[in-house]
Amino acid sequence: MLVCGKIVNTHGLRGEVRALYYTDGPDFFENVKKLYLSTGKEYRLVSWRVSKGAVLLRLDTVDSVEKAEALVGKEISVSRRDLPPLPEGRYYIADILGMTVVTDEGRDLGRVVDVFKTGANDVYSVRGDKEYLIPVIDEVVLSTSLEEKRITIKPLKGLLDDED
Repeated sequence: MLVCGKIVNTHGLRGEVRALYYTDGPDFFENVKKLYLSTGKEYRLVSWRVSKGAVLLRLDTVDSVEKAEALVGKEISVSRRDLPPLPEGRYYIADILGMTVVTDEGRDLGRVVDVFKTGANDVYSVRGDKEYLIPVIDEVVLSTSLEEKRITIKPLKGLLDDED
């Protein structure tokens, strides 16, 4: 399962819910047919649309504001089998979190604890003995191995605080 959002409110009286999405964009929901809530219940996604930085979702058995209110605060997941494969070099944030980051010289910097979207590129927050902010650009990130749970980087001059 891949957590892709969280229901934060209801919308209208007919059961729509407002959800924040943890994906690159709302278009993620274009090919989604089934959603799973943190309650363990499965829903068929009837429709979705964008509204003010969130998505409005209509779920198959949620047809009243009362039913929608019961879902507020629940995380939304999708089955990985239902997702199309990502292009080469693209990864789900959930897969990146917890990966070990090492330099091309073998220095262990720590583990990825967060991923920030900056507009130009993502930034990995890596925590070990110190915290490092690693820009996800080709000049820095040399390789990502999901199998080894390892990201190898070549730090730019000044990227690591303790460099000369």
